[in-house]
Amino acid sequence: MATAKKKAPAEPKIPRQVKSKMVKEKICAAATDLIKSHGYEYVTVNNVCNAAEVSVGSFYHHFTNKDDLLGYYLTAAFENYAAEFNSICGDDVVANVARCFGFYIDFLLEQGLDFTQNYYTTKNRNLSANASQGGAKPVNMPILKKAEELIAKAQENGYIRPEVDAKLLADDLCIVEKGAIFDWCICSGTYDLRDCTDRILCAHLRAYVTDAYLEKYSDGLSG
Repeated sequence: MATAKKKAPAEPKIPRQVKSKMVKEKICAAATDLIKSHGYEYVTVNNVCNAAEVSVGSFYHHFTNKDDLLGYYLTAAFENYAAEFNSICGDDVVANVARCFGFYIDFLLEQGLDFTQNYYTTKNRNLSANASQGGAKPVNMPILKKAEELIAKAQENGYIRPEVDAKLLADDLCIVEKGAIFDWCICSGTYDLRDCTDRILCAHLRAYVTDAYLEKYSDGLSG
């Protein structure tokens, strides 16, 4: 008499939250590939969904539109650096703020030159620190919030001049960094972007420090 075959154990169900995160990652990965291979304008909801093999409904579950998806790159940069990003401490505001902006540079370098060249286009309104003025939905960029907090703290400690607007200075630094990124893209990545942005951002910040900062950190001002 033949014995009945045992049923293979059922595969464990993937928790809904994990599955949702996996779908979101597929969408972002597909968009990244499209930006690299076809450019910014080719990234449409339909093209992304086709490349990611997900439904349009799944896309809109995670993102409100194309701009929302592309704006995600300005926040996703910090998910891989969360521990380091949140651990920035100490009184050296110049070094700390430069390090803060440096995490985003590291993220772009990981994505590669093709992605960065195609993402950094004048048609991408998410890149503006004042995106709402151009009609785009403002992007909550952790880099700006953290930089503003570091500058405000430095003011409390007497290391940044009190009349400086912390938010405006953080926005200005964001603009400076974007200028360096655009130039790096134009030059096809022929120089060290991280070193360049560190040098320019530090030089800009030093224009706002106080004598108290200079007395304490004068040894680090030669870089």
